[in-house]
Amino acid sequence: MIMLRVYLWEGSVGGRKDGTKIWDANAGKLLSKIEHQERVWSLAWTSDQKKLISGALRSIRIFDTATWQQIAVLKGHTDFVYSLSLFQNGRLLASASHDNTARLWNLDTKLPVGPPLQHQNWVSSAAISADGKLLVTGCNDHNTYIWDIETILTEVGLEDLLSIPDVSTS
Repeated sequence: MIMLRVYLWEGSVGGRKDGTKIWDANAGKLLSKIEHQERVWSLAWTSDQKKLISGALRSIRIFDTATWQQIAVLKGHTDFVYSLSLFQNGRLLASASHDNTARLWNLDTKLPVGPPLQHQNWVSSAAISADGKLLVTGCNDHNTYIWDIETILTEVGLEDLLSIPDVSTS
């Protein structure tokens, strides 16, 4: 297993001016850079490690880790994306932003799921529960909020985003 280290800040450790650097932490070797116009604030790996997802100013970018090429951009936030959380099947993403919203994303279509989840202040964190039924967000108003993902997905007919493939061997 390769351990990767990703640097997020500009200057000597990556970011806006020279890309976000992807390092093999065991070998101390630079593997690649992913390009962003702005500083990267958050990262998430898919469980199969085939995609790296990054949050920056007004966008979420998805990179193929075999080629390190950008394969999609999710747009909807209007400010920094501070936190990303993936459901274990890699089909549902939650994001938290300085624009006072959290969002759910359908990674099959690369589109938002339902309207933004509004907060009174900027949202610093988002975490999807292990079963995918709940989203917890941390807001700068000093409160934590719990959102019912299962109901949100059912209302828009996307409850299948919580399905987990059967990988049992028969």
